[in-house]
Amino acid sequence: MLKRALQGPRQRGAAIVTALLIVALATTIVSALFARQSATVRTIENRLAITQARWIERAAIDWARVILRQDARSSSTDHLGEPWAVPVADTRVDASVGAGGALDSGATPATLSGQILDMQGRFNLANVVPGGRVDPVEAAALASLLTLVGQPSSLAEPLIARLLAATPLVKEAAGGGAGTATGTATGTESANSSRPTAFPIRRAADLLTVPGFDAVAVAALEPLIVMLPRAAPVNINTASAEVIAARTGVMDLPQARAFVATRERVPFRDLTDANQAYEPQAQIFKAERWAVTSAWFLVRGAVRYDRIESRSDTLLERKGRELVELVWQDRY
Repeated sequence: MLKRALQGPRQRGAAIVTALLIVALATTIVSALFARQSATVRTIENRLAITQARWIERAAIDWARVILRQDARSSSTDHLGEPWAVPVADTRVDASVGAGGALDSGATPATLSGQILDMQGRFNLANVVPGGRVDPVEAAALASLLTLVGQPSSLAEPLIARLLAATPLVKEAAGGGAGTATGTATGTESANSSRPTAFPIRRAADLLTVPGFDAVAVAALEPLIVMLPRAAPVNINTASAEVIAARTGVMDLPQARAFVATRERVPFRDLTDANQAYEPQAQIFKAERWAVTSAWFLVRGAVRYDRIESRSDTLLERKGRELVELVWQDRY
């Protein structure tokens, strides 16, 4: 009788402990399932936000192409007073954007900002090695540009060597000449073959892979240089004073700044206007190296939607009045 009396409470205590363990285990499992479901929902929301941001970005690129086409139809010159050059501040995007669907009403309103930049107003590194051969005039201009931004001109030598290593060599025609090359060859190009042996330079940050270049040198050159897919004349209407001084070889920086101030008041209609503004007899602005129009533009934009912030650089090439092609796009 006594044994039975003692066994009853023990069995009930064991049953309670077992029940508590089962409840705790079930709670843990359910909590894990809810956490997993919450993570899955958050992942889906993020993917949706990224998709919506991509649609906004795509719409912005299409808008830029329309602006550039319209500009080509209405103007024979390109300068910084035109509509395409006006930056777009943070602008709230209409809720109907996104492949025809409405954006999530509970999300943070989508905003878009950006600017179209004329890449033909910069010093084009492709001009230094057209066809895989060094153009001595452009090479000297590169050394001068380095000096103007406070960097040693000796950095031009390793940079040119790197450009040659990354540029396919265009074989000379039977009658002489070197395809797209505009200058004579130097001994440096002897190491260059018909196939590139180095990765191409596309952004200023890629200069960090060139011996002698550091973050200070790259930061000084970044707003002034570009690496276009091929050689192209520099637009005198959008070029900076540093680029003009370096490429002319006859202007110092104060003279170039005064020249730019004159241009900003009245953009040049042609190269004759540009030469008249400096010195008519000098004729320093020639058609093979300078222009008043541009074909290469960079669309730099930022899209913010919900928890997503997407930035991108997109290079566009304008071909005539009707066609604007996307060359490459970087997102970061």
